[in-house]
Amino acid sequence: MEDDCSKKAANWWSNKIEAQSNWNYIPGLDEFEQQLTLKIQKLTNLYGIIKISTSDGRSELLDQVSLSTGMNANIPNGYDMTVGLGKVFIYDSGNILSRQ
Repeated sequence: MEDDCSKKAANWWSNKIEAQSNWNYIPGLDEFEQQLTLKIQKLTNLYGIIKISTSDGRSELLDQVSLSTGMNANIPNGYDMTVGLGKVFIYDSGNILSRQ
């Protein structure tokens, strides 16, 4: 179940990045999504619940994965994501946007 949760979370960030680029091709985005899925899965297995936040600026996790995969696109600001226990919660300025 956490594997599916990790995929949903990574896919959400990937889709946001792609939408922000007006759906233009972004080299490395597929690899970014795959590696982010693995990182999220590893962290949720270790900690149970993790938070990925760009609401106060940059996310170290997203920046690390972006750098390691060569994905060169802006990561959207203003979001908080909580991942764990088989659920993904996404917030924008404190308001829940999605529950997956």
